[in-house]
Amino acid sequence: MNPVQSILDRLSYQVRSPAITTCGPCSKGCGKTSRGGAVCWQCLIEELPEGMRGKARSWRIHQNRAQRTWWDLERMAEKAA
Repeated sequence: MNPVQSILDRLSYQVRSPAITTCGPCSKGCGKTSRGGAVCWQCLIEELPEGMRGKARSWRIHQNRAQRTWWDLERMAEKAA
């Protein structure tokens, strides 16, 4: 696997987090929280080539919104049951 694809895979893991997970400090020591105490999404984006960073940030925002919407739908389904 090429290094950029590896970063994208780890970024996907950080951003597409489940409703329940363990978190810890970023393993790069930036002070932010990350899923599983690995490298946080902000540091992973900085590892990408400069030309990819803006798209990666936009993707993360989209993923967060989509995930919150999904959790809202799950809560609505629970109330409807």
